[in-house]
Order: sequence, then structure tokens, then C-alpha cells
Amino acid sequence: MINKNMTIEEAVKDNPNIIEKLEQVGIDYCCGGSAPLEDAISEIGFDPDSFINILNNIEKPVELDSKLEEVLKLDTDKLIDYIISVHHKKDLELIEEIDKSLRKVIKAHYINHGDNLKDIYQVFLLIKADLIPHFAAEEEIDFPKLKRGEKLDFSTLIAEHEKVGSLLERIKNLTNDFKLPEDACATYSKSYELLKELSDDLKTHIFLENNELFTR
Repeated sequence: MINKNMTIEEAVKDNPNIIEKLEQVGIDYCCGGSAPLEDAISEIGFDPDSFINILNNIEKPVELDSKLEEVLKLDTDKLIDYIISVHHKKDLELIEEIDKSLRKVIKAHYINHGDNLKDIYQVFLLIKADLIPHFAAEEEIDFPKLKRGEKLDFSTLIAEHEKVGSLLERIKNLTNDFKLPEDACATYSKSYELLKELSDDLKTHIFLENNELFTR
């Protein structure tokens, strides 16, 4: 059961299904997972006891509950393989798809939404430029060392995660929380869906690394 003496990370591990609620109210569970839960709740203007009661009453389908719980139980080697095969692969595929889609949207909607789309695309490119070498470094250097049992300083990786987290927040703000303009076409809608999917997956991805893999 979740209590106010837990960190955000501990609460998510107790019940992974609270992630959606944390997202709704703006509590950062990936880069900010080490923060005290009570403080995070107070900062957004909620009563900690009442909000924790809400968290403890959240129920979701068993299959959603078990998936993350099962991942958290993987040994280090298997968790690394899971992160690479599931999250790295998915995020890189999404990045390429978003890049193509956004370029089409910019061309089609530049007259009415050029400035906003330019800002979105520039922030997206910063995310792309950070993640591609970040994933390569993890796969070629850091993760093999972890598999060999070497001790690592994770400060650089965590700092890079925090930077990406900040960029994702900028994307969320620039898209008005992924709310489409009235004249949006199907490609515009698809671009926002893909950006939201990338954001959601990266947050889970970062959570697994910062709050599970790097703490072992």
C-alpha cells in the first residue's frame, strides 16, 4: 500500500497503475522519481492524505498491472536486453516516423501554424540529436559494463535523461498538451499521436533506467 513516506519511485513500484494519474496531475515519475511523494503532491496543491487515498483505490486490468511488475523483476542482464529490444527499438522507430510526418505538416500548414510548428520541430530535433548518441553509448559502452558487473557513475546518463525530460515538457506545452488546432489534417493528428506515444514511452523507459537499473 502506498503511503506518504514513500518516494514517487517507490509508489510506482508498489502499484505501476498509478502512472496515468501522476501524469494527469503533472507529477514527474521518471526523472523525478527519487523525490518524496508527499512533497510532490503538496507542490501541485493537493492534500497528500486525500491524494494518496485516491492512488490506493486505483484499479486497472490485471494485464496492465502485471506487465511492468514483471519487467521490474527481471535480472539485470534481461532488463538491459528488454530496454534495448523494446524501448530503444520503439523510440528510434518513432523518431524517424515523427520526423517524416512533421516535415509534411510543416509544408501543408505553414501559412497558419508555421511559427508554432517550427518551434515544435526544433525541440523535436533536439530530442532526436540527444537520444541517438545516448542510446548508442548505452548499448556499446555502459550496458556491456553493467553486464560484466562493473561499477558505473550514472550521473552523465541521468543528466541526459533529465535534459530529454525537459524537452518533452516543452513539446507538451508547445502542442497545448497535444491538442490539435481546428484545421488539423490527418497527418497533423498522426504527428501529435506519435509525439504523445514517444513521450509516454520515454517516460517509462527513463523510469526503468533511473529508478531500477541504475539503483541495483
